Amino acid sequence: MDIVIEKIFAAASRSSGMPAIISKTRTISHDELCRLILSIGRFLAFKRIARGTKVGLNIADADLFLLVTLACLHRGLVPFVLLDLRQLSGEADCALVIGSKESLDLDLANDFLIEEGFGGFASGEGDLGELPDRNDDELYFVATTTGTTGRPRLVAETYGEFRSRAPIRLDPAVGLANQSGLSAGRYASDDRVLLTIGDISKRGFSQSLHILMSGATLVRPRGLALETIKAIELYQVTRIETTPATIRLMTHQLELLGMRCPSVRTIRLSGSLFEPSLLEDIERHFDAKIIIGYGSAETHAVAGGTISSASYKPGYVGEILRGTQIISTGSPERPAPLTLINRPGFHASYYSKGKTVRNPLPFVDLPDLGYLIGTSLYLTGRSDEVLNFSGNKIAFAVIEAMLRERPEIIDVGLVGASQIGDPIGLIIGVVARPQPEYSALAQDLCSLIKTPLAAPHLYFVPIDAIARNATGKVDREEIVAAYRRSARAN
Repeated sequence: MDIVIEKIFAAASRSSGMPAIISKTRTISHDELCRLILSIGRFLAFKRIARGTKVGLNIADADLFLLVTLACLHRGLVPFVLLDLRQLSGEADCALVIGSKESLDLDLANDFLIEEGFGGFASGEGDLGELPDRNDDELYFVATTTGTTGRPRLVAETYGEFRSRAPIRLDPAVGLANQSGLSAGRYASDDRVLLTIGDISKRGFSQSLHILMSGATLVRPRGLALETIKAIELYQVTRIETTPATIRLMTHQLELLGMRCPSVRTIRLSGSLFEPSLLEDIERHFDAKIIIGYGSAETHAVAGGTISSASYKPGYVGEILRGTQIISTGSPERPAPLTLINRPGFHASYYSKGKTVRNPLPFVDLPDLGYLIGTSLYLTGRSDEVLNFSGNKIAFAVIEAMLRERPEIIDVGLVGASQIGDPIGLIIGVVARPQPEYSALAQDLCSLIKTPLAAPHLYFVPIDAIARNATGKVDREEIVAAYRRSARAN
């Protein structure tokens, strides 16, 4: 029995007629979702695709992508949820590729199109029928993560690993020390969840499944902040799962409109550090509890908690969750790399060229610098995002926070300048209205770095928007490219 499909069908019996997915072009009810899963599953069976077949999905439509993935799980296939389809000819070893009329990669050869001979998926009536028996060691799906290296990697999720976890829903009535990893709770069936991190990533895909399993509604963002805010109001969104960068764009738009979003009860932030002014902006425009969390696709949840502008402490990302053991020699004065004790099932396995590669080491190094005070975890930035100028080390996150305190600066993206030939420099992409005086910004940063000699190594570039991936991380290559375009123009 497949727990995802079983729970989605059980949720449909409780939430009959209620929306399961709301996107820009369509609304799919829980009943219709089940019919579509069955109908697409029958089409896959008609194609005689054997159980356990590894399937790549070349489908641009996010709703259709999710439906076909669910049908693959229903039929016992192994879907590959990939950000970069070029991996299908590299690390991934899919036996076939299912495409659609609107494909993600037009140059990729599809074995067949999901629309072939299948008129609108309208024939999916009936019950689940025979579901494949699952065992905990069975490969369930393979997904993309940016990983600790900052480049896409494939993570293998077994059925047992997925089954053992549910989405974070911290209950303030229960002590954080008693809440274990991702099993801290459930979405409520009346939740309408705006998920901005996308489906085609390990975390986004898993969160989408859990939302649907709970009988809640998955609401898709609209791309532009203004359109997303309209969707929040129109569909009375109750919960937002997002990154600091995305919610900042929303609050900026709400400020321009003079609006509030009273329907939102919970906002969960993850993906990067932020400054107290962000919490103040959220509280000004939402009547929502703010939850923070820290973890990764490889290590799952590590810490979590609630926060407000009144309780804000720089770098705080929550309390260590039960079962998690962190080793750190860091202190507020000298943050240090974080290391986890590797326990069975804690660190996800990587996937490469047909092999599931588990971490055999007793420890797992995290990509961040930080420290512990009791059970409270504090981060200062990524271990590979530290400006080191003549021994004066300062995390990118600290520089970013200082810049964001200036009222004219809307967004900031930082990347090391080694790609332009300056191994100790820093490229700083700035979105601002109006443009600041960059020489004054350079002086302020030199004061922060504690040396005036850093000024020639600070490369400011005004840009219209900071490019980020689905999890809110800065697209470093785009910042470098923007600087090069600016340098050529000047």
